Amino acid sequence: MKITDVKIYPLKAKKGQKSNNVKAFASVTVDKVFCVTGIRVIDGKNGLFISFPQQKGSDDEYYDICFPLDKETRELFTEAVVEAYEKE
Repeated sequence: MKITDVKIYPLKAKKGQKSNNVKAFASVTVDKVFCVTGIRVIDGKNGLFISFPQQKGSDDEYYDICFPLDKETRELFTEAVVEAYEKE
């Protein structure tokens, strides 16, 4: 599996609004044939990390829509998105 494209959509704080932990959204294309959108770039206590898309259920709980099944794939996505964000 190869990440072939990463697009970053930075968020800008509105005037008078406190800074948000979500710094940007990202879209990642895998092998030029599959795209994951709605990935959030978050500034946490230990630095930047990503959060995969979630959907709120009728029970007000959030459920993952898509996510990596192993640590290596998660790290691949995280490295690619954070690197693209830092270049932005």
